Amino acid sequence: MTGATTDLPTTLADRYHLERELGTGGMATVYLAEDVKHRRKVAVKVLKPELAAIIGGERFLQEIEVTANLQHPNILPLYDSGAADQFLYYVMPYIEGESLREKLNREKQLSLEETIEITKSIAAALQYAHERDIIHRDIKPENILLQAGQALVADFGIALAVSHAGGSRMTETGLSLGTPHYMSPEQATGEREIDARSDIYSLAALVYEMLVGDPPHSGSTVQAIIAKILSEEPTPVTRTRSLVPTYVDAALRKALAKSPADRFADAAAFVTALTNPNFTLPMGIPAATRSISGLPRIPWMPLAGAGVVVAAVALWFGARTPTEVTAHPLVKFSVMLPDGQGLMSTEAGPAFALSPDGARVVYVGPRGGGVQLWERSFDRLDASPLRSTEESCCPTYSPDGSSIAFLTSSLELKVLDLSGSLDRTVADSGLIEHELYGGSLDWGDDGYLYVATTNGLARVSATGGELELVTQLDPSRRDRVHAWADVLPDGNGALVTVIPQAIGDQTEYMVGVADFDTGDVRVFAQGVYARYLNTGHILYVREDGVTLVTAFDADRLETIGPAQEVLAGVRVKVGGAADLAVSQAGTLLYGTGDFSSRELYWVDRNGTSFALQLGEPGVINDVALSRDGDWIAASLVRTDGPEDIWLKRVSGGAFSRFTFQGALNWHQTFSPDGNSLTFVSDRDGVSRLYSKPINGSEATLLITDEPRAVFEGIWSPDGDWLIYRTDSEASGSGDILAVQPAVAGSMREIVATPASEVTPAISADGRWLAYSSDESGRREIYVQPFPEATSLRWQVSSTGGTEPIWARNGSELFYRDAAGAIVTVTYAGNSTFTYGTPQVLLSASQYRSNAFHGAYDVSRDDQRFLMVKLETIGEGELIWVQNWFDELRRTTNR
Repeated sequence: MTGATTDLPTTLADRYHLERELGTGGMATVYLAEDVKHRRKVAVKVLKPELAAIIGGERFLQEIEVTANLQHPNILPLYDSGAADQFLYYVMPYIEGESLREKLNREKQLSLEETIEITKSIAAALQYAHERDIIHRDIKPENILLQAGQALVADFGIALAVSHAGGSRMTETGLSLGTPHYMSPEQATGEREIDARSDIYSLAALVYEMLVGDPPHSGSTVQAIIAKILSEEPTPVTRTRSLVPTYVDAALRKALAKSPADRFADAAAFVTALTNPNFTLPMGIPAATRSISGLPRIPWMPLAGAGVVVAAVALWFGARTPTEVTAHPLVKFSVMLPDGQGLMSTEAGPAFALSPDGARVVYVGPRGGGVQLWERSFDRLDASPLRSTEESCCPTYSPDGSSIAFLTSSLELKVLDLSGSLDRTVADSGLIEHELYGGSLDWGDDGYLYVATTNGLARVSATGGELELVTQLDPSRRDRVHAWADVLPDGNGALVTVIPQAIGDQTEYMVGVADFDTGDVRVFAQGVYARYLNTGHILYVREDGVTLVTAFDADRLETIGPAQEVLAGVRVKVGGAADLAVSQAGTLLYGTGDFSSRELYWVDRNGTSFALQLGEPGVINDVALSRDGDWIAASLVRTDGPEDIWLKRVSGGAFSRFTFQGALNWHQTFSPDGNSLTFVSDRDGVSRLYSKPINGSEATLLITDEPRAVFEGIWSPDGDWLIYRTDSEASGSGDILAVQPAVAGSMREIVATPASEVTPAISADGRWLAYSSDESGRREIYVQPFPEATSLRWQVSSTGGTEPIWARNGSELFYRDAAGAIVTVTYAGNSTFTYGTPQVLLSASQYRSNAFHGAYDVSRDDQRFLMVKLETIGEGELIWVQNWFDELRRTTNR
């Protein structure tokens, strides 16, 4: 490196390590460099010092920002740009292949088939940019890079950015924008306003050179070349290459017309003419009989916008003969959404769904401290939040794409009309708790919504009605749930995940085909998630993220032949849900990366936190502190086993396992004296309440005469009353009751309404019961006297409320609001309950919440909270694959 660039390596050393110079052009010098942060090879292009001096850094960076948003499989993306001392630079991927210039220097002329293939790729890139009113201005062989047989357009819009930034002072540099051999007449004469037809001229000049071996016009000087461009017609390509069809020559002549008005209106029309044997000019040039396949249509691009990174672009697959041209390239992207619109890390349920035509995606995104659904159309740069979708999951599109259905955190099934933003509740009972199984939802072509229940897969009309079971759990197989339905097109069955009783061990999950005529599910493979493909295949994911495909007979509801591995590293979550969606148009979208873990943190009242060392790997769900503050009890799921409760002293030491029976042990709380734990377990096949001394003695079933499943249990401070909550899977079942174990016949209903009442919490003096109810349509916190079930009660929260916990000092009530913040309310209780104005104490959106059981606890001195933080284990990506069905057919020979 010489001259002014000598200091460049030092200037950029903290970001890019320059290795060697790759070449120099009219505007910039190109270096091969190592991206220090991302550990990848990049091409760093540094503007000529004299050009940089005239343009100025601020203006250049402002102009180049527009072109940075161009994201297309045939456009080399812009990774970075900046100003460093006197240098202006921009960074693009380093392509291992060669440029079209290098190929032409070596081969001189290209075959017609290869020329058409390269032209299609360039035209697709131009079409995409022109539709966004961006002109390249410098199409030439040096700016066309070839990789794996696919053409990528480089420096897209850089010439425009330089032109706008430099303004009239560009002439002072002695540099020209555009290369003379490929300039359109209007560009050669210096017209300030040029449009897409200028790029079409340059592309035609490129095609001409690929066929003939020389550009349409040549000369010994720049002035001579421009004079020919303005005054002479190019020699017909058929004079040099007699086997080139006359319709190709006709298309070139039209694209190289002197007047923009005589050229093709857009790049797609040009390529269509190049491949149309019937194309003629007005004077009637005869057409040949040979045909080349048409331009591959790429009508939209994935999540184009700030932060999109193309990691692997437009790779062509499959063998080609000289007379065979594949029309559908496999296109892959690694995608990140813009700030403020990002995909949220959901622990349970798929985070996104594709519309049937693959043109839109609905996904779980941010909303303050919580989440809501967003929709992104791929012809737009931004997504839009969807109203009435707060704290929702598991979205699915209607068959016509006009509506979406989703599940809410309060166990409601809703439908949102996307055109009018009208929403309706389809079902509000009978649905499984997301925390247990992650949620499950699909919209069949028959107009029914299919959801998982504890009795099997059920369906309900999208307009509302009663749930109707369509599958039956197999007790001999020990089915727990039939989840993640994907309804077959004819509506006679569905693919489902058979979740076993050992819910924590995903190696025991199975995928099968449900027959709606019989209600049976026939298992065909070990797996956690399956999707039907209209190519005649089933795609299914294993617990390790390996994804396989097998042929499928939809009439007989049977798989055919062996399975083949097609993907690896797909993200798998709670209950077997996978972040994977496939559209009917053949678009694949999936997430990669390891599942997130949950770590214990102490968080003080101002939000300062520090982690506890667990000493045991796994995912923590629930936490509880003993009243004296000496013990922590946590329910923990290990990757190879059930969910068990583990104990640990606050003062130090590792967790030790406390429960050893059943697949699910959680929702634990300490007895008032701290000598035992009360917890929910499914060890006898139904969720019931047990008590076990912390010294390790046998557990005891606490309530024997409750016919419903029990999901929570707490003790009054004096140990006299056991307060428990039944399940909330049917209307009126989410009730709170109390019993005095030492007194026969003492059971009484404390809160029993058609609404769902959960998370009971008793005050330090035992006089007041707080709980969360959805009776108003949103969960709020209520307080009433205890144990008397009187008509007195107070609604404490007004902006949403879950997870109430009483302070140990008897003067505060804590809860979590709809934004995810911890709120404190001071109170005084004598004959009546008197409370102050709720005050936000700290933001807790990064810590786990659970609307059905408190996911945090408070220390003995009320000065800090024990909370569960979501920690990402591995880096993940969102991968977009277009035209995936073509590749699938090739690899499976179907």
